[in-house]
Amino acid sequence: MSSENDPEPLVLGLTTEQMPPLVQVRQWTATALADLDEDHLQTVLLISTELLTNAYEHGSSPYGVRLRRGRVPCRVRIEVDDTSPEQPVVGRSRIADTRGRGLIMVDKLSWKWGVSPLPGGGKTVWATVSCDQEGWTPCAGNG
Repeated sequence: MSSENDPEPLVLGLTTEQMPPLVQVRQWTATALADLDEDHLQTVLLISTELLTNAYEHGSSPYGVRLRRGRVPCRVRIEVDDTSPEQPVVGRSRIADTRGRGLIMVDKLSWKWGVSPLPGGGKTVWATVSCDQEGWTPCAGNG
């Protein structure tokens, strides 16, 4: 990923409507961010897995995962696109009462997270992780 101010994204295109094996997405992410320390890398892996899983379960036809990395300050932004206009809701699942914790984790572990509309419909759900070594603590409730 390139410059600090406007990093070029690393893109993983999704070409099927069936969820790719999450292990492959996690391997792709871990390879792209191999120089992060273990705690920050695990946080990014968990958040990317949760955002992608939510897109498949609640969205419609996810079609892209992007990573953007700024170096100063160190930040990693995970972005997942889908074609659904439906907005994610923290702590509520349409599928079952035993579900719905993914965005709670994203909210607690990320520095910031949110949703951006896509031109022509759909949305990008994104989360940013601070990967600065000193003073790193995830912040909640700042979507």
